[in-house]
Amino acid sequence: MFRGLRILAGILVSMAAVTALTSPSQAAVVSSHPWFFAQLSLANGGHAVLAGGPINWAPGDAWAKIEDVTITQGAVTATSTGATTVRNGRDVNWWLNATASGKFRPGPADAYALEIGHRANGTTYRYYWEMPVQLTRG
Repeated sequence: MFRGLRILAGILVSMAAVTALTSPSQAAVVSSHPWFFAQLSLANGGHAVLAGGPINWAPGDAWAKIEDVTITQGAVTATSTGATTVRNGRDVNWWLNATASGKFRPGPADAYALEIGHRANGTTYRYYWEMPVQLTRG
């Protein structure tokens, strides 16, 4: 019986360790923080979006790369090319242009992005963001 409990305890500890190593909550502030600004500006006659947002640094974060920004509104999708790098202690916001497949109109849209975070101890994490936004005329 004790051997079974030890095995069960070992499994639970192992699962907790794997979760701690891979969980974005260990690297990023709780998801109640905004990752995009609530209003994003349209550009190029509605064929592009200037995407950006605040950076929610967690203890131990050194720098991050923001990439794969996608804005969707109905059948229209805008995606970023490249990435932007931000550094803890220097940057408080990030910005990246996303070019659209069609023409956006002012109004609600959904915004997505990927952060590849780099901690001071050399470890990294991936964190996907998703948030409703309002597109406004630039």
